[in-house]
Amino acid sequence: MAEKLVGEWSDNLGTYWKQNIKIIEHNKKFYRISTFQDGSSGKAELIETKPKKGQKRAFKDMSSSRGEVYAIDENGNLDMYDREGFIREAKRVQ
Repeated sequence: MAEKLVGEWSDNLGTYWKQNIKIIEHNKKFYRISTFQDGSSGKAELIETKPKKGQKRAFKDMSSSRGEVYAIDENGNLDMYDREGFIREAKRVQ
């Protein structure tokens, strides 16, 4: 089965922190792929969870010790949360 792009977002926290985030579906599994401005990257498996009010889709990062959740909001942007609450929003690229 080919990779299916769920979405792509730009996470920009200033000069020193920029990343491109993609969520893909491959073989009935979901993955978050982060590519940083220095060219390094990381990949984590996600589990789709029930979205909360105002969210289209939500995914839990299975490798995160902080309980990270990535939620696609009604505008298509990616909201990032952990156990303590909202972290930040990444803007939709496509």
